Amino acid sequence: MFILTIKACYINMQKRHISLALTAVIIFIFWGSPGNAQRQMEALGRGVVAVHSSEKQVFISWRLSGTEPATTAFNIYRQTGEQTPVRLNRTPLTNVTWFIDSLANLSASTTWQVKPVLNGKELTAGAGAFTLPANAPVQQYLSVPIQPPPGSSIMNQAYTFSANDASVGDLNGDGEYELILKWEPSNAKNPPQPGFTGPQIIDAYTLTGKLLWRIDLGKNIRSGAAYTQLLVYDLDGDGRAEVVCKTADGTIDGKGRVIGDSTKDWRTFTEKDPTYGKIVNGPEYLTVFDGLTGAALATSTFIPDRYPLNGWGGIGGNGGNDNNGGRADRYTAGIAYLDGVHPSVVFVRGWYGRSVLAAWDYRNKQLTSRWVFDSKDAGNPYSGMGNHSLTVGDVDGDGKDEICIGAMTVDDDGKGLYTTGLRHGDALHMTCMNPDRPGMEVFGIHESEEKTLALQTPGVAMFDAKDGKILFRLAPGVDVGRGVAADIDPTHKGFENWGGPGGLRDVHGKTITERTPSSTNFVIWWDGDLTRELLDKNRIDKWDWKNETTNNLLTAEDCVANNGTKATPCLSADLFGDWREEVIWRTADSKELRIYTTTIPTTHRFYTLMHDPQYRLAIAWQNVSYNQPPHPGFYFGEGMTGQPRPDITTPRVQQQTDASSLTGGTLIYSDNFSKPVDPRQWIVEAAPEERASVHTQNDQLVLDTKGGVTVWLNQLLKNNIRIEYDRKVVVAGGVNDRLSDLNNFWMAKDPGNKTLFTRNGVLESYDSLQLYYAGMGGNSNRTTRFRKYEGNGERKLLQEFTDATHLLQPNKIYHIAIITKNGVTSYWVDGQCYFSYNDPSPLKEGYFGFRSTKSHQEVSQFKVFQVD
Repeated sequence: MFILTIKACYINMQKRHISLALTAVIIFIFWGSPGNAQRQMEALGRGVVAVHSSEKQVFISWRLSGTEPATTAFNIYRQTGEQTPVRLNRTPLTNVTWFIDSLANLSASTTWQVKPVLNGKELTAGAGAFTLPANAPVQQYLSVPIQPPPGSSIMNQAYTFSANDASVGDLNGDGEYELILKWEPSNAKNPPQPGFTGPQIIDAYTLTGKLLWRIDLGKNIRSGAAYTQLLVYDLDGDGRAEVVCKTADGTIDGKGRVIGDSTKDWRTFTEKDPTYGKIVNGPEYLTVFDGLTGAALATSTFIPDRYPLNGWGGIGGNGGNDNNGGRADRYTAGIAYLDGVHPSVVFVRGWYGRSVLAAWDYRNKQLTSRWVFDSKDAGNPYSGMGNHSLTVGDVDGDGKDEICIGAMTVDDDGKGLYTTGLRHGDALHMTCMNPDRPGMEVFGIHESEEKTLALQTPGVAMFDAKDGKILFRLAPGVDVGRGVAADIDPTHKGFENWGGPGGLRDVHGKTITERTPSSTNFVIWWDGDLTRELLDKNRIDKWDWKNETTNNLLTAEDCVANNGTKATPCLSADLFGDWREEVIWRTADSKELRIYTTTIPTTHRFYTLMHDPQYRLAIAWQNVSYNQPPHPGFYFGEGMTGQPRPDITTPRVQQQTDASSLTGGTLIYSDNFSKPVDPRQWIVEAAPEERASVHTQNDQLVLDTKGGVTVWLNQLLKNNIRIEYDRKVVVAGGVNDRLSDLNNFWMAKDPGNKTLFTRNGVLESYDSLQLYYAGMGGNSNRTTRFRKYEGNGERKLLQEFTDATHLLQPNKIYHIAIITKNGVTSYWVDGQCYFSYNDPSPLKEGYFGFRSTKSHQEVSQFKVFQVD
C-alpha cells in the first residue's frame, strides 16, 4: 500500500478550472506488527476545517483516518447558501488532504463537504463538512468563546481565573473532539510554597464554545501545575471519552453533586505552620467523570496516600527532603495500554526520591486497581529517578506499553524494567530518533544540584528506550533546565537535540554548531516538510540550518502562553484537518481560545497522528506537570521510509459502516397511508394548540401542527428490529412550515405505567419514559442529536452534530432507518449512519413514535422488520 504526495492543488480563479501540478512521491505504508492484538482507540470523523486564509482564498483540509484504506481518494464540494453543492475537483484527490478554493463567494454562508472515494465509488459514509458564516473574516484560527469563572477572595486576598492547560476527547461520540480546559486561579502555588489558593475549575466546551459542564474540585484540592493532572480518554470503549483526575471531600461534579463530605475542610489554617494553606490531611480520591455530562461515574481511594510526609525525598533533584508536602504532592499521570488492547490509567506520585506508580482500569463502570509500583526508600535503585513529566510507549516491542518517568521505566506488568542511574530529570522526549538503530530512544536533561553535585549526574543524556543503555551523556554536574529533541536539520540524519552546553547536537551527541534555536520548548509540524518547527510563547518559528538562525512563521496576536517561563500553549496536537498539528492559545483576557491551523500547502499525505497510539497517548499526558511536546511511536523526519499503519480497532466505526442490517429481515408491519388514519393503529398525542392536524393525503401521513405532536405506532416492538420510512419537512409558505424537528422516539416504555399513551404532546410530558430519541434540526434548532431518556427526567445526550451536512434541507425526502440489534441502536439517513450506540443497558422492547413540533411534515412507505 502507498501514499502519493503532490506539489499543489488549487482552483485557478481566472480560468475557473482545477489545476494540478503533480510531483509524485511514493511513501509506503506498512502494516503493524503481526501477532499483537489491536488497540481499542477512538473512531474519528473526517475533521474538515476551512479558514479564510487570504482575501480571495479559503484553505480546506481534512483527516485521513488510520483505519481506512491508503487508496482512499476524495471529492470536495462547495455549497453557497441554499444553492446546490458544486464539486470543485475534476478527478478524485488521491495525493493530499488539503485544497485551496479561490472562487468562493464569501458574502454568503459557505459549506465545504469532503466525501471519500474508494475503488472509483463516492461514499456518503465518512463524509464531513465545515461551514464559514457569511463575511467570515480573514484569520488563521477557529475562535472558541469560553466563560471564565467569577473571581473571589480567600484570607482577604482576591484572585481571578485564567485559562490554562487543555486536553481533548470525543465527549459525545460524533467522531470529533471537544475541549477540556483547566482554569488556574491567580494565587496558584507550587507545592513548597505555603498559602491558600482558589479552587481548581475544569470546563468542557464544544469547538463552537458551548459549555457542556463545569467541575469544581473544591477547597481540598490545591491549585497549581504539580497538583491536578487531567486525563481525557475513552477508557471503556463506548465511543465517548471519560475524564479522570484526583478529587477530595467537597469536589462538585458537572451535575452539581458532591463527592465525599462537603462539610470537611482539610486545609491548614495555622499561619506559622510550614503547611499553612496546604492540604496534608484528609482522604484523597481518584474519580472518573462522564465526559459528556461531567457526572462522577466512579470514585476510589487514591493510591498511594501522602504519608509519611518526609518519606518522599532522597538522592534525586537536589537530594533534599521536607515534611511540609513539598515533595509528597508532586504528580504526573498518563494513559497506557498495559494489556495491549484496553487503555488503563496510571497516576504517579513523587518526582525526586520515592516514586509510586498506580495503574487503574475503568471497566463496566468500575474503577479498580491493576498494580502498584513503589520505589520506596532511597536505597532502592529506582529511587531518585523520577521526572517532572512522563512518557508512554511500547519500548520492548511486546505490544504493551511501558511508562518512562525520566531515568527509569516500569514494565506493563508493574515491575521495574530498568533504571539508568541518570537521576532526576526535567524535559523528556521518547520516539525513534535514529533511523539507523532499531527501536526508540529517550532524550532528557537532568538536574544536578547541591547534594547530588558530587555524583556528576549528566545534564544531558540519551539512552535506548528498550533496555536503558546509555548512548551518550554530556555536561556532568551541570544543572540543565530545558532540552528538546526533534528533526530540525535535514542535512544531518536523525534527530537533533539541544539544551545545556554543547550547542545544537546530532543524534549521536556531536556538536553541529554552537548556535542553537531561539527557543528550547515545544516543537510542531506546521509548514509541510518532514522537519519540525519551533513552538514557544505565542510564536511558531523555523530553524534555518543554512544560516544557523531562526525565522518566524507565525505570531498569534493578542494571544498569550501559559505556565510562566515555561511559556507553553494550552495544547498542541493534530486536532483536525490534515496530518499537521494545531496549536491552542488563550487570549490575554481568557475569554477566548484560538485554535490555529496551518494554511501552507504540503506535498505529503499521512493518516492522522491521533491514530498513532503513542502520539495519541502523548496528547493525553501533555497537560501534566511540566508540559512536553508529543512524539509518535515511529521515526518521523527527513529520510523516513514510511508511516506504519496503526494496528488499532475503532468499534464504533465498524458499527456505523456495516450496512448489512439495512436489508433483509421479516416484514412485521407496513403502512402506505392510502387510507385515513386508523386511531387504533396510530395514536396521536398533540399539544393543546390551534392549527394541529394529523391526517393522510396522497399516500402520505401528514403532520401539520403548531405545537408538539407524537404519533405512536400501537404495536409493541421487541428484540432486533429495523424501522424505515421516507420523510420530508415541507417549507412552502404554510402557516406551520418550519425547517426543524424531524424527530423520532423508539423502544419507548413507561416504567411506572403500563398505559403508555396518556400524554398531551408537550415534550416535557415524555420525561418519565425510557426511550431512544433522534432529532434532526435546522433553522433556529441547529443541532442533530441522539439521546437516551432514562425515565427519571434525564435526557442523556449520546451524540450530536452541528455541521450543515447533518442538518435538514427544506423539501428534501429523507430515507430514515432505525435499527436496534444485539444491544446496538443506530440511526441512518439516506444510507449513512448518523448515530450508533452500543448500549450497556439496552432497551429491548417498546413503542415507536414520530415526533415533531411546529412543523409541516410528510411521511410515506413505513415498514418494520424483525431482523436476525
